[in-house]
This record gives sequence, C-alpha cells and structure tokens, in this order.
Amino acid sequence: MPPEVVKDLPAVDALKYRAPSGKPTGSPETMTVKVRFKRPERSQSEAFAVPLVDQGKPFQAASADFRFAAAVALYGMGLRGSEERGILDGQKLLMKVVELAQGARGEDRGGYRREFVELVRKTRAVNPRR
Repeated sequence: MPPEVVKDLPAVDALKYRAPSGKPTGSPETMTVKVRFKRPERSQSEAFAVPLVDQGKPFQAASADFRFAAAVALYGMGLRGSEERGILDGQKLLMKVVELAQGARGEDRGGYRREFVELVRKTRAVNPRR
C-alpha cells in the first residue's frame, strides 16, 4: 500500500492469543469475532466482540451456514493460492468446495448458494487441467 494510505489506517489491536514472545497464551478461546457498525440514524459507530470457544464437535455437526461459509472461504483461499488451504489444490480443491457447498445449501432463499456452486463449477471448467 502507498505510505499515505498506511498512515491513515487505524491501529491494530494487540495480539490476544499470543504473548509478545510468540508463544500461545493458553486461552481456551479459538477466536474473537469483532464487528463495528453504524446505525443509519446515528453519527457514531458501535462495536461488539464475541469470543468463541471450540467445542470439539466434528465439522458435519456445524450449522449449514457455517459449513457454507467454510466452502466460500476455501474457494477464496484457493483462488489466491493461500498456504492455509492445506494440501488441496486445483481441481481437487474446487471439487471439495462444490461438495461442501452442495452439502450446506439449506433453504437457499434467493438462490445465492446455488449461484455460488455454479460459479465454482464454471471456475473448474475454465482451467480443467489444474
């Protein structure tokens, strides 16, 4: 980013789950979800944070919304070549995304989940050898 943009960014919170030494703090929390929003009738934004603790349940026990979001996240990680995507790559990754998304379509009001699955299938068709 250009320096003039970086200097205007707000400060990042201190690390919550790692000590300055880089070692984990031992917190039972998996993550903290922070949301900031502004109501249309107000001039100031509001924020809240919710810590989440892993309950040790298998992935298939998660809600359809969570599993679908995981499929979307995996698709994004695959597109940008993220190391966090694990060992999946190319067609195998895209097939896994379709499998996860199809299994979590749920009610699909508006057909957006169906459209996402179709987008992933089209991605597979564009480059079938990868």
